[in-house]
Amino acid sequence: MPAPDAPGQFGFADADRVRRILATSGWRTLDIRPVDVPCQFFERDLLAYVTKLGPVGLALQSVDEWTREKVSSAVHAAFMPFLKEEAARFHGACWLVSARG
Repeated sequence: MPAPDAPGQFGFADADRVRRILATSGWRTLDIRPVDVPCQFFERDLLAYVTKLGPVGLALQSVDEWTREKVSSAVHAAFMPFLKEEAARFHGACWLVSARG
């Protein structure tokens, strides 16, 4: 896992960090609420997404083709329990943030 304050898709996972960034930037009356958003990736698109973005994509940038194939196969297998009707379905954890200046 990346460091909690590292750039990337998990960089704002900590609501207190988001609150500090906004407050430091001059925003006031902050409201941060968790929102779970239904998501899906069609199986045909899933590996391209997972192996090019996020922590796996970052790690695969500097490996040989054999390792890339092995990791891709393992990632695909890990998503199998989530595949239904040719799509991986899951909930994305997000924040709904509002603030006033």
